[in-house]
Amino acid sequence: MIEVISVNPINKGDMLASVSVAIKPWKLKIHEITVMQKGVNRWVNLPQRKYEANGETKYAKQLEFDDAGVEKRFRDQIMAAVDEYIMRNGDLVPEDVVKEEEPFITWSWIWVTAPLWIPLVLVMFIMSIVGVCACVALKDKGYNVKKT
Repeated sequence: MIEVISVNPINKGDMLASVSVAIKPWKLKIHEITVMQKGVNRWVNLPQRKYEANGETKYAKQLEFDDAGVEKRFRDQIMAAVDEYIMRNGDLVPEDVVKEEEPFITWSWIWVTAPLWIPLVLVMFIMSIVGVCACVALKDKGYNVKKT
């Protein structure tokens, strides 16, 4: 009955993603349904409008049911459709979700392997400086330094 047609990962705070669903029998599409998670609890929020009142951010419902039981069943069906989408497409699996507060390193492999090659480069640089200094010192003492 309800099918997820698109997923937009967000991963900010408790918000995992924004999804669009199609309700086939009604020929209706609903956009900007948010998938939320706090700890092990997951839920969906129906579309809301954000506004400011008295310096506070508030949200107004865009869709509302007259019966709380009907709304819960509707939300549960959307969550089931999201879970089915995740199983089918592999999007939003916990291993792929990177929360905003978690560090995410996008370094190049040159910098990842730097602990291996930087000491070698430094040793070679220091040895060449020591070699040049030794040659200059020997030449100043009168020794003939030949290239080989």
